[in-house]
Amino acid sequence: MTCRRCGRTPDASFAFCPYCGTPLSGAAYRGFSVGTPTTVLPPAAASYPPWTTGTPVSYARRREVDRTRTGVLLLAAGSAIGWIPVISILGGLLVLIGAILVILGRQAFGAAHERNVLIAIVLYVIGLVGAFLLAGSFLSSIETAASLPATEAASAVVSAFDGFLIGSVIVGIFSGLATVLFLWALLDLPGKILIWASFVSSFVILGVVWAVITGQLGNAVASAFVGSPPDLGPLIALDNQLNSLRLLDILPDLLAAGAAYVAWARIVQGRIPERRGSPLPPG
Repeated sequence: MTCRRCGRTPDASFAFCPYCGTPLSGAAYRGFSVGTPTTVLPPAAASYPPWTTGTPVSYARRREVDRTRTGVLLLAAGSAIGWIPVISILGGLLVLIGAILVILGRQAFGAAHERNVLIAIVLYVIGLVGAFLLAGSFLSSIETAASLPATEAASAVVSAFDGFLIGSVIVGIFSGLATVLFLWALLDLPGKILIWASFVSSFVILGVVWAVITGQLGNAVASAFVGSPPDLGPLIALDNQLNSLRLLDILPDLLAAGAAYVAWARIVQGRIPERRGSPLPPG
């Protein structure tokens, strides 16, 4: 006996196909038989349940959506606490895990989102490599300045710090654009305004740090190395001031957290068009 809908061959004693539930012609069940089918569907038109044919594409898409939803939620949480000095490492870890989940689920929301995520990965890698090179160059410049006389060390340190800030701007452009592209296709207009505001405010804060620290760095270095042994008090005071200015990062971090939350809310509410193809199963 062959099922008229799915084309499989169940046991002859079944009144209904155990694979798709279609009544079977000529089946013996409690002494009764079902009628003769009038329409025969080809096997290609059959709709099999997932436990008989493996995981359908729609369930794979649901997994991608779940990964993206969890990922952007972790991005929001990590960004919200990333500015706190004590637990900033935890915030960075949450952001890293969230980014990995968004990358794994990048195909769930269309070609534009997938393309943006891949471009963001390239930009972030460029920014990360640039940050390592910049840090190495800055440390090398500081070591060179430490070997100079006190009258020349101050200008050398200021020059190294200026170069470091310029490099930080360039690296920040790559990393910031990566963050913008990472969420761009998941955001509506308010979310896009938030993510761009986070991008711009980070550079405004960097400019404030540049203006405040550069004017004091030369005097602090000159005061520290005026005698022998050096007096590190002025440099320690300047470092404490720099740590205080880092608290300004709360603004771009909270704006980025707000943008990630908007993306999460849109996914939960089903307000983002998914990739065309087989529809998602009910939640």
